[in-house]
Amino acid sequence: MVPNFNGAHLLIQTLDALVAQGEPELDVLVVDNGSTDGSRALLDSRPDVRVLALPTNTGFAGAANAGARATDRPWLVVLNSDARPQRGWLTALLAHVQQGDVWAWGSVLVDPQGAIESAGDGWRHGTTAYKLLQGRPVDELPARPYEVFSPPGAAPLFNRDVFVQLGGYDERFFLYYEDIDLAWRARLLGHRAVLVPAARVTHELGASSRPFRTWFHIARNGLWCGVRNPPQLRPRLLLAATRREWRNAGRRGVRWPYFCGRAAGVAGLPRQLLVRRTLQATRTVDPAVLQAFLDRQESLVHA
Repeated sequence: MVPNFNGAHLLIQTLDALVAQGEPELDVLVVDNGSTDGSRALLDSRPDVRVLALPTNTGFAGAANAGARATDRPWLVVLNSDARPQRGWLTALLAHVQQGDVWAWGSVLVDPQGAIESAGDGWRHGTTAYKLLQGRPVDELPARPYEVFSPPGAAPLFNRDVFVQLGGYDERFFLYYEDIDLAWRARLLGHRAVLVPAARVTHELGASSRPFRTWFHIARNGLWCGVRNPPQLRPRLLLAATRREWRNAGRRGVRWPYFCGRAAGVAGLPRQLLVRRTLQATRTVDPAVLQAFLDRQESLVHA
């Protein structure tokens, strides 16, 4: 399933890469978020894909949830419109699908130059997400699958039943950090995620985004994620993360959208604290065991 909003310039290559996987049971669904750039005409010319046309832009989260409701297949892939699966990607993922407490399988994201963008997403210092092995050559990848906190959000494969039971992505996030938030909710209930090194996807990071929208949602949603999900709330570390990100935003020239997003995040904290109360009251994992895993995440890649 591919959520799309004004991504006509990206869709052809992405859809061609999907169809080329050659899996006989593959059902390609594009969820279009009210695009106005010719995406619908392009999709209407593709008899090899199904289209779910939404009247308005519901964000990446809303489109993915709508797509999950529109299928009854047991396994659900949520693929960014700027992510192009390499040959054998889906076969590699499906070879490791299993029942049990693993609910999500991740792909290695590779940038157009061939370096690793993400070999799994982690959570550091109680406050922020990060990408494993970012910038490293692909030959540093382990040979065998390994556990990660979260599969990279551009091309995860989910157990659809668990995805639905968790409520899918939180649509208030709209886009960015919706995958990390979902990974937290899964982890708090004892579900694990695994990264499959042989499953690789070329990702044009940011090709489907606009700078203001990107940094607004990163700033807002990162704060919400750090407040509602970790078993131990760490205000000082969240403040330190804000200062660090503010400096980074200055170097990138995006302080205004970052400020707007963080301010919106602060305004939404009362509701997020209520969400936190529910999430922490229903968690089934031992916080100490979870924190030990998060602290060991990077070393587990090299185990």
